Amino acid sequence: MQLNAACTSGTSPTSKRTRPDFHLFSDVPNPTVYLLTPYSKVACAWVGEHIPDDAMWFGSSIVVEHRYAAALVAQIQRDGLVVRG
Repeated sequence: MQLNAACTSGTSPTSKRTRPDFHLFSDVPNPTVYLLTPYSKVACAWVGEHIPDDAMWFGSSIVVEHRYAAALVAQIQRDGLVVRG
């Protein structure tokens, strides 16, 4: 598993959640893939527990096929984390 720079730098958000734990990004209207970026230490721990070691990464973001994005975001939210898009 690759680690995001925010996961190791100690710059995670405070407990008041002033920033989301994850950011889901795509720059086109009908994307084939999304980029899911963990920002908080809690998000990095979640990635370590739930994302397979052979997942595709683009920089510090996980590449997620569009058909899996909704279910992945739903699971993250069920586990109490915040995702912004």
